[in-house]
Amino acid sequence: MKVSVIIQGFKDRGFFDQSIKSALNQEFDDFEVVLSSDGNPDIKSYADKYGIRFILSQPMNHSGSVNNAIKNTDSEWIKVLDDDDLMKPDFLQNVWDNRHKGDLLQGDAILLKGDQLASYKGKEITIKSLLPIGTNPINWATVAFKREAFNAVG
Repeated sequence: MKVSVIIQGFKDRGFFDQSIKSALNQEFDDFEVVLSSDGNPDIKSYADKYGIRFILSQPMNHSGSVNNAIKNTDSEWIKVLDDDDLMKPDFLQNVWDNRHKGDLLQGDAILLKGDQLASYKGKEITIKSLLPIGTNPINWATVAFKREAFNAVG
């Protein structure tokens, strides 16, 4: 598997169908979609509906749940998508085509919260340039990163 798309959510805010469909409708063909929840087993109904894998973490926090899901996949690249964000159909293909350019790549994403288009296409970023994360204006919905970078940072 080249890319794992991890969709994270705790409660159903009404966006799971759209988010999962945007992940499944990629032009790229070597990827998996994994639904992850931190303590809410009811979210599994969406995984069952779309025939995707479900990972239930113990109640913790968003980051802990995402980290647990990442550790339970084995792809080269990771894309984390919150339940209220959408991927454009060419997102994964663009990431794969540019994978040699950095540890973390940005693409286009649609944020359902405000119907905004967060467009960061073409930026090349290394994981070190993101630290500390709090001072960088990068929207989580727009990034994918190498597993080896995740493992190196911890």
